[in-house]
Amino acid sequence: MAGWGNENFDMGAAGGWGDVSFAGGESQTTDWNTEKIAIPATVKDLSRLAVSDEKLTLGKTSFTTIRVVGKIKRCLELDGGQSIEYLLEDLEDEYADFLIMHYRGVSVGDGITSGAIVEDTLVVVVGKLRSFNERLCIVAFDVREVEDRREVDAFKLEAKLARLYYTKGVMEMAFTGDLTRFEGSMLRGHKDGSANDATAGGESKPGGWVSNTTTATGIRPPQSATHGDDNCRGLTGQKAEIFKYLRKNGDPNIGLNVEAIRAGIPKNVYNARTFAADLEDLSSEGLIYTTCDDDHYVVNA
Repeated sequence: MAGWGNENFDMGAAGGWGDVSFAGGESQTTDWNTEKIAIPATVKDLSRLAVSDEKLTLGKTSFTTIRVVGKIKRCLELDGGQSIEYLLEDLEDEYADFLIMHYRGVSVGDGITSGAIVEDTLVVVVGKLRSFNERLCIVAFDVREVEDRREVDAFKLEAKLARLYYTKGVMEMAFTGDLTRFEGSMLRGHKDGSANDATAGGESKPGGWVSNTTTATGIRPPQSATHGDDNCRGLTGQKAEIFKYLRKNGDPNIGLNVEAIRAGIPKNVYNARTFAADLEDLSSEGLIYTTCDDDHYVVNA
């Protein structure tokens, strides 16, 4: 889960979906690569999509990679157990559900076998929207049980904020610096910028935004306000080691492959069971991203 312990849900901290570069001008709001962004969306929102839709469109932006939290309503093992079909129920509407397909071995490594998760379990799912056999579903990279109830609370806020962020055209408004319609909201920020100025030590932007560096448009891509100064952006454990190793090693354009990253993690920190999920979380948060293929990563500096 992308930073569920962080209770500061500003527009750049919610699971990485707000980490978008404005440097390319207005067309960036629709043309930037959303393949690397796992947008938080509710089961209810997904259930409203047409069967032929392989994307979730919010405002002018479309997403194919989805992160969703829900309760398993039905579980069915297919093809001799090689694939698992889940019917996921919405957190708040028991009549809204969505299909999840999870193929064994997609998200696990080192010979670990992923078994089916039982019904009535709360799970986090990350995957791609796909339509086949006249059914729309998520082909899951990862399906795991919710570890803490705060994950659910955080997800609800992230999904709501993600929808508002894109449907209300916050990116377009950021180009003009006019965020007056968000006065008093979390998107407006500190009115006088004093709190942010004290922590970031950067240049104040309209609405209390603070930036240490700016792009060609004068607006810095939103960054998480909770990363701190520890060079690991607030990360701990295996995620911190993955981030540090990628930052210090590998080609700046191609990065490192998964096995090289795995080998670079200290043995006292390495956890084979959560390694793939940790990589996915870092990618979802926008801290790392894939390059030449799905197995090579670089740090999002």
